[in-house]
Amino acid sequence: MSFRIKRLCSMSAAVLLLIGGAAHAQSALDVSVLAGSCANCHGTDGKSNGKIPTIAGRPAPTLAAMLKAYKGETPPPGTTIMNRLAKGYTDEQIDALAKYFSEKK
Repeated sequence: MSFRIKRLCSMSAAVLLLIGGAAHAQSALDVSVLAGSCANCHGTDGKSNGKIPTIAGRPAPTLAAMLKAYKGETPPPGTTIMNRLAKGYTDEQIDALAKYFSEKK
């Protein structure tokens, strides 16, 4: 099998893992991939150096409740982009992200 075909198979498998993540519990790899988009605003591992709040080390129930509030029909006042981002996650993915960031020091 050529390198290109192997690479394409690997990339396809990664996409399937992300798509299929809602059907079963998130693996550590899936969660780290999902968490990557959070780094754009909240910093690497959820540790912000700017005005955006740090999410690393916050309690998982608090983080999950906040994300679910953003996902809801009436997001918290002052919401900028989080309501649009949160709608893309299942409740299981939100719980996995909350646990992931709560474990960061």
